[in-house]
Amino acid sequence: MSKMIGAPTRYRQGKDELKCLGDDLKDYKRIVVITSENLKEMFIPQIEESLHEQEMTVVLFQNECSMSEIERIQHIIEETNGEVIVGVGGGKVLDTTKACGYYTKKPIVVIPTAASTDAPCSS
Repeated sequence: MSKMIGAPTRYRQGKDELKCLGDDLKDYKRIVVITSENLKEMFIPQIEESLHEQEMTVVLFQNECSMSEIERIQHIIEETNGEVIVGVGGGKVLDTTKACGYYTKKPIVVIPTAASTDAPCSS
């Protein structure tokens, strides 16, 4: 019986990890970041600060993971010559990021955000 595992090639977790993103992406000149309007102000300045000479294009996610949304973002990736796709957000944003990576054959980075991780436990 065979077994298969699907896992990221790298996994990082910890405080202030966004400060390392520019170093992690140093081999790429053009980065496309997919995120929501709500998260833009919280995360984009940190990502921008971590970059060195890289160009960053921010694409605002339009609330649904659909073929039309994937195609819209795919067009932006191609138009900007994006070399790597970074998704910042929840499940729909990250699913869209993964699909865009698949269809454009570009590497992806996922930065999951979850409001529940900072919420106090309730009984």
